[in-house]
Amino acid sequence: MRNYILLLLYSIFLACSSGDQNDADVIYHNATVILMTGELEIAEAIAIKNSKILSTGAFNKILKYQGIKTEMKNLEGKTLLPGFIEGHSHLMMAAQMIDMVNLSSPPVSDITESQGLVDKLEQKRVDENIKNGEWLLGWGYDADLLEEKRHPTRFDLDEVFPDHSVFRGPGSWLIWLFFLIIRLMLTQIS
Repeated sequence: MRNYILLLLYSIFLACSSGDQNDADVIYHNATVILMTGELEIAEAIAIKNSKILSTGAFNKILKYQGIKTEMKNLEGKTLLPGFIEGHSHLMMAAQMIDMVNLSSPPVSDITESQGLVDKLEQKRVDENIKNGEWLLGWGYDADLLEEKRHPTRFDLDEVFPDHSVFRGPGSWLIWLFFLIIRLMLTQIS
């Protein structure tokens, strides 16, 4: 009987001393925690365990998840977006594209042939008074969607833009520099 009592007491001791299962691994506090729930909900602290959110809310509410091993992180008023997953959206590239010419085919834009691409670049050059030697930047076209089913050549572009370097990136992966930049490079070599 005595052994059973000792075993029971030992079990209770282990359960109490091993830490609460609700103890957070980390608590982020002193933050603006924008909850990604669809509604505009803001908390000041968040408790995390095993990379999962235990709770969000006021700091004094979240403190109940603090255990002996809980790491406390003071975010000093910074913003935290829990559950926000950056899905490879190229945010910086999107910001850079604001000043570029949209050379996409329908339904995104209206480019259906090489001449339409050249015309749109020329319109940008005229509208924004882009001076000789400056770059014309375009994005988004797909040669397979053009009537010619080919990329415009340097001859297509040099006829209209003999003094401009033209850059375009279909899908942003293929970089294309035209004859002016090649000529500049060749003059530096010789």
